[in-house]
Amino acid sequence: MKNRARLPVNRRSLSIVFLFSDYLVKILLTIQSGIVILGLYLWRIAKQVQSTAESEASEMGTISSAQAETIMQLFTDRIKNKDYEGFLDLFDEDVVFEFPYAPEALPQLLKGKRALKQHLDMLDTLIEIRSFTKPVIHVSADSPVFIAQYKGSGTVLADGKPYEQKYISVVEVKNGKIVRFQDYWNPLAL
Repeated sequence: MKNRARLPVNRRSLSIVFLFSDYLVKILLTIQSGIVILGLYLWRIAKQVQSTAESEASEMGTISSAQAETIMQLFTDRIKNKDYEGFLDLFDEDVVFEFPYAPEALPQLLKGKRALKQHLDMLDTLIEIRSFTKPVIHVSADSPVFIAQYKGSGTVLADGKPYEQKYISVVEVKNGKIVRFQDYWNPLAL
């Protein structure tokens, strides 16, 4: 066996090594505890953010295809049957109804049920709608908005010509009532 050179170890250097390693263990345990606490804190913040987002989404609401189809079926039936009281029940008191392609002689923006009622009365003098196709519904993900595509047929009252219209409507619903309705239609059909 070979003789190995041994380093002299004294108690003082040994106690410094143990003291240093004790502090190192304490530091590492403190860091580990800090990481665990930080992780729990971040998890709690993430839950609060998720809860806030879910709360805001539930306040805004979402709409299903079935709900959108029901709204549009009631919308088209009530217009066709001139049940304007029932039609207006579909809308929030402060509804915003837009006609982006309306000609200058017709309004492009209606605010509130009263303005919508006046518009319906005016439409009665322009056209008579006999039928609508079943709307094709496109529901926006996680929102209260849907798009409806449908056609309407009737008569232009001024000259008796056929009224054939294609509609694309962007509809926003809140608390079961329509709060915004953007009606894209071809003004040349009049």
